[in-house]
Amino acid sequence: MVFVHSAIVPTTVMNIMGWSTHTPPLNMVILIQVGLFLFLIRAIATRDMLYSLSNGFGFLMQSVLLAVIVLR
Repeated sequence: MVFVHSAIVPTTVMNIMGWSTHTPPLNMVILIQVGLFLFLIRAIATRDMLYSLSNGFGFLMQSVLLAVIVLR
């Protein structure tokens, strides 16, 4: 789970720091964000703290990456 969520961290950091101008496709980022949001809702409904925290972190990182793509 950690590896899946951290797969977007290098792209996000490289774009924020200005080291790269290559971003993933917008539709891929939106689909991943929707999936993480749905998993987050499920984790909250089942009161699973581990999944709530990890999906919340993944959703936050996807939101940052989406903002970088849209605002650039």
